[in-house]
Amino acid sequence: MSANLIRVNSDLDKIEKLSELSGGKIEILTKSNKGLELKLHYKTIENKSGKTSESTRVKVEFTSRYPFVPPKVLFKTKVF
Repeated sequence: MSANLIRVNSDLDKIEKLSELSGGKIEILTKSNKGLELKLHYKTIENKSGKTSESTRVKVEFTSRYPFVPPKVLFKTKVF
């Protein structure tokens, strides 16, 4: 197993523990050694008119250069 894969698996385990300790506020939707998708159950504002969303979906991708290059993070829910 490569050093990169060992580090990714270790970090995924830490995120899973964080999810368990969050009281349901952080939900792991998908998880693989390439990344994960999370649903954050925190209220956010979607636009300047003040429309709110009860949760935010976030996709995290680990590149082949991780941990030397930070993961790519994509907010799949609008956040103002």
